[in-house]
Amino acid sequence: MVKKIRRYLVYLAARTLIGITWYLSFEMKSSIGAAGGLLSFLILKKDRRRAMENFRFALGSKYSDNDIRKIVRTAFINLGRNALEALHIPRLNLSNLKNYITFEGLEHVEEGLRKGKGIVVITGHLGNWELFSTTVSMIGYPVTIIARRYSNPWIDGMIKNFRASHGTNVIIRKKGYESQMMKEALKALRQNGILGLLIDQYTRKGSVCVDFFGRLATAPIGPAIFAARTEATVLPGCVIRKNKYRHIVKFYPPAEVVNTGDREKDIYVNTANFTKAIEMMVSEYPSQWAWTHDRWKMKSKGQRAKSMGYGVMEVGKLGSYEVPSPLEGEGKGEGRG
Repeated sequence: MVKKIRRYLVYLAARTLIGITWYLSFEMKSSIGAAGGLLSFLILKKDRRRAMENFRFALGSKYSDNDIRKIVRTAFINLGRNALEALHIPRLNLSNLKNYITFEGLEHVEEGLRKGKGIVVITGHLGNWELFSTTVSMIGYPVTIIARRYSNPWIDGMIKNFRASHGTNVIIRKKGYESQMMKEALKALRQNGILGLLIDQYTRKGSVCVDFFGRLATAPIGPAIFAARTEATVLPGCVIRKNKYRHIVKFYPPAEVVNTGDREKDIYVNTANFTKAIEMMVSEYPSQWAWTHDRWKMKSKGQRAKSMGYGVMEVGKLGSYEVPSPLEGEGKGEGRG
């Protein structure tokens, strides 16, 4: 009962924040979020330390300690902006969308849809990811996303309503309903829709261990399974902050989907290559990724990749993306937002 009351109070606090900020402009919300992000960087020592450690491991060899601190600081500020900007989603419309969003790579979306087998968009917590499905839905594309279920049922419902406010179909991951979730996702693809998946964070179930910035990390096998089952086009994509208040919804060329006939190997190789696509985007825009996440957390999955016997070099040769040089992304992220 106490937990239920506490959760409802958290929900009321969130609704109050939404009410207070409702009539504020997108720019004002973003600026308030930036201040909150900076404050978080200054006072959340554990999160700041983890973010800087993660950055040093992934890209630190090409940046000075001073640069790393600046980039991570900007990443915190961007996360704060993201949170408050997301509150503006219900107020977005086709008239004001152009003030905040431009699109790149829509030709890849059109080409994929012409094949008639749907599109799997692989993305991560990069830029303002909450704007991704919303804005793509707003310009007329049929978008379905798979989202986590929050333990607070009121917060869960509120976030789902935000995400669905412009026509996005939201599938919630629920324990015991995996089969139903799979059916809904496959249905969306077979109707030639777009299925959006976040694949850049630690996943305990339904995952394999792959290389991510030179260290093993778990990655979900869902995108590889969906692509194999439907022959859908797989597009890497992200929402990048161009400056304080403007974003670019960006689609990259299709990722190669390997199909050798060996199901287990194909799932592993494709999952590894999809993860390389995420690595490519993070390297390109380092100040816009959520470095605070414990991405390389490992448990019992640690031996899975080794037991499969597929080396990282083999994966790299079979796929579309190789590990990019950190220098390729230098200067593209730290000064943004």
